[in-house]
Amino acid sequence: MKKLLSLILICFVCSSLYAQPLIARVDSLSASINRSDFKIVNINESIDELSKQVENLSYLVETQKEIISQEQSSIENSMGAVNILLTVFSVLVAIGGIFLGWFINSKEKNIQSLIEQVEIKKQEVEKLEEKTSKTKIEITDLNNNINNNIESLYEKLRREETTTYLKRLVYEPNDVANISSLLLSRDLSQSDFKYLLAAYRKLENKNNNGLIMDNPYLPLLSHKGQYLLLFFQHFCGQALCHDLISNDLAEFFPHLFSRAFKNDVINASTSLVNCFNKEDALVNKEEILYMYLDALNKSKFSQLKNPYSIIVQKYRNADELKNVWERLNKNQISIKCFNELLCNKYKDDTDFIEKIRIQNKKFDTK
Repeated sequence: MKKLLSLILICFVCSSLYAQPLIARVDSLSASINRSDFKIVNINESIDELSKQVENLSYLVETQKEIISQEQSSIENSMGAVNILLTVFSVLVAIGGIFLGWFINSKEKNIQSLIEQVEIKKQEVEKLEEKTSKTKIEITDLNNNINNNIESLYEKLRREETTTYLKRLVYEPNDVANISSLLLSRDLSQSDFKYLLAAYRKLENKNNNGLIMDNPYLPLLSHKGQYLLLFFQHFCGQALCHDLISNDLAEFFPHLFSRAFKNDVINASTSLVNCFNKEDALVNKEEILYMYLDALNKSKFSQLKNPYSIIVQKYRNADELKNVWERLNKNQISIKCFNELLCNKYKDDTDFIEKIRIQNKKFDTK
């Protein structure tokens, strides 16, 4: 018991000794607890505040979620629209690509065509330059020719003009009234006979141009007379050897001599003889020669020796020439110059010479 009490006493003493610091510690702990409670209260308040903030944040988050959802929906709609636009744009780009390809191909062909045309034009330009160069040379030559040989050039131009007049007559035979005076003053070539012949064939009313007129110049004012004057002065032989013209021309001899000049008569006589010397000459050439000499003798050229000399000296058929003289003698026509030339040419034919002397004596007596 004693031991127990000692133990309790010891424990009490120990407890007392230990209780004081413990109480102090408890008080300190209580104070700490109180401070902790205060802090807890503050923490709770903070937690409440944080809860409110969390709620606010949750609200904001939900709001943001809704906004984000709406924006996402809007974005999805926009993306859908964009996809549609991209699809449409892709289709348009594809169509545009096809069109652009066609356009580029077409332009390429056009460009190629233009290039080919440019090449052709280039070649044409080169040819034109070549022609221009040649033309320049020709112009230079022509200029030199004009300066150095103007008379020859004038003759060529005059010749071209003459051919134009002759072709005009073939087209319109009655225009001879305006053209004959121009042609009478020019030298025509033998090849021009065909133009006058063609025009004379087309001339209408040739038979209505009367020959019986007091004034010897009047018949030549007709279209027929103007053609016959052209034939006489330029193509007497050819005309007299042509069936269409010979008789008309022979009948017009008196009128033609009245309008002729000295050279015209000489040229006509030469042309006549050259034509009649041909084998295919007219059958009635003796008749025509007689009419020619008769008209010549009655004209202002009766004393001109050259025409008679040409006929006597160049006429080949002596019998025909003698027959013409016989007809002149029979019709009491004596041409003194013609007789003298015949005597000189046929002096060996005494009978013919005697006839001429008898005729001369007969006319000298008169």
